[in-house]
Amino acid sequence: MGEALVPSEPLSQVCFVHDDVQLVFQDEGFSIYNRTSIQIGVVQLLQGDPGFCDALVSLIGQRVVSTPKRNVLTLAFENGVELEVRGDDADITGPESFQFNGPNGVIVVEQNV
Repeated sequence: MGEALVPSEPLSQVCFVHDDVQLVFQDEGFSIYNRTSIQIGVVQLLQGDPGFCDALVSLIGQRVVSTPKRNVLTLAFENGVELEVRGDDADITGPESFQFNGPNGVIVVEQNV
């Protein structure tokens, strides 16, 4: 899965829809349904924590450089910040953890186990 989930453009928009997060990278994007966390150095912010939304929005303009396989999905940004889609029972809200709409009509949907 790895490289297929690395958008070609930097993050251009972040949308919060109820408990879901949408990340837009021009013509590509992620819809994230599970709870997420952001790792900034030694600080970890869980979705819902004070500062989480601001930290996520501050990634606008940053590129995803890799998607190392940790938990369900990790997006590693060029500034060293990592966004993790979590897969623990408490973090799951439905049958899918995320969906990626990629280039040339590619759609990847990751199911929760």
